[in-house]
Amino acid sequence: IIPEEYKFYTIDKHRIFATKDNESQIIDIQNLQNSIILEEKIELIETIKHYAMGENLFQIIKKEDKFGLINSKNEIIIPTIYDELKSSQNWRYYLIKKNNKIGLINVNGTITKEPIYDSIELRKEYIILKRKNKNDEVYAYEY
Repeated sequence: IIPEEYKFYTIDKHRIFATKDNESQIIDIQNLQNSIILEEKIELIETIKHYAMGENLFQIIKKEDKFGLINSKNEIIIPTIYDELKSSQNWRYYLIKKNNKIGLINVNGTITKEPIYDSIELRKEYIILKRKNKNDEVYAYEY
């Protein structure tokens, strides 16, 4: 259906995150005319699947050295303003980094913990947030 000249990331129902000739896009395999060419300078980084949210996929993107998150409809979930963005290994949260400080953001784009921490330790049900010369904070994931 789709030529091999594409680099595929993953598929969300009938949409595929892919690149071709350094052009990021979301291909609609049910109707190629509905495919979306992403804004120039957007690079696809990693696809994260969130099982509890209707099996939806989210794509970490990079634009001009800043990271954000979109869904397979090209809706911005987290704006491309962070120095780093990665999954917290919990379906609802992402780790954000800004100005060499780490925080936590919810998949709906709400900052849960401001990026003021020096490091974060991930646990299955909670995280430990660390700051120099301060007591560690424990944050239990909300479900």
